[in-house]
Amino acid sequence: MTADTYSVRDLKNMEGNIIEALGFDLNRTTALQLLEGMLENGDSMEKSETMKTMNDKAISLCKYAIETALFEGLGKKYTPLTMVMAAMSLAENSLKCKMETKLQPTAKVGRVEIAECFKDMCLFMQGSNKFDLTAIKRKYGKNRNHQVSKIKITMNE
Repeated sequence: MTADTYSVRDLKNMEGNIIEALGFDLNRTTALQLLEGMLENGDSMEKSETMKTMNDKAISLCKYAIETALFEGLGKKYTPLTMVMAAMSLAENSLKCKMETKLQPTAKVGRVEIAECFKDMCLFMQGSNKFDLTAIKRKYGKNRNHQVSKIKITMNE
């Protein structure tokens, strides 16, 4: 492999050094995984059927916003937490509801960064896409996803 430049022991030592330098943090949590972990699962018996449906619709809208944003490359510009916070804000503003989280993130994200991500997501949701995302639109246009891809997103300056 390396023309006998390094021994197997040398390679294992280098691998160990790299893993240690990374702090054994080899996986990156995605925005969708983070969203699932943060949000209320809707199993609460105290919630009315209308509230459960609205919460499910807000979750679907968040997922749609995040998936659209990821296809548009926002995953390179923003952290998963920023994208989740912006998607939740978008859903709350669009649906006029409050999303309840069961977990609060320990990391803090600045309001300016969330606002920028929110604006970018709104632009993509309004149809300013680089790509024709018909498969995602079709997926989130179905009843099981509360037809959130048909919601018209407007940005008020």
